[in-house]
Amino acid sequence: MDLEAESPPPWILNAAGVPEQAKSWGAWFNWLIDNKGPTTPIVVEEVSPNVYVSTVFVGMCLCGAHSDHMFETRVLGGRFNGRTSNYGTRGEALAGHAAMVSMVMG
Repeated sequence: MDLEAESPPPWILNAAGVPEQAKSWGAWFNWLIDNKGPTTPIVVEEVSPNVYVSTVFVGMCLCGAHSDHMFETRVLGGRFNGRTSNYGTRGEALAGHAAMVSMVMG
């Protein structure tokens, strides 16, 4: 299977933190190595003991038809464990992160 011919490469964050499509699968792979994995944390907060809200850039489109949802906020632990929201821009993701923290803190 020729990955380059089968599908376009995923997305990366440029130096300004803005998503852009990688020029090739090789460029995407190198970006992953430089950024230590497939998800790049934007914000991780411990909102109470053993309860975290994490917002990451996932590097690929989420939510099926919503191709602009490349950031994810997720609650880890506590009453809202597993609750997620997806966003298209870094600004939306940061605002959504703050909203999720407020919801978790009640």
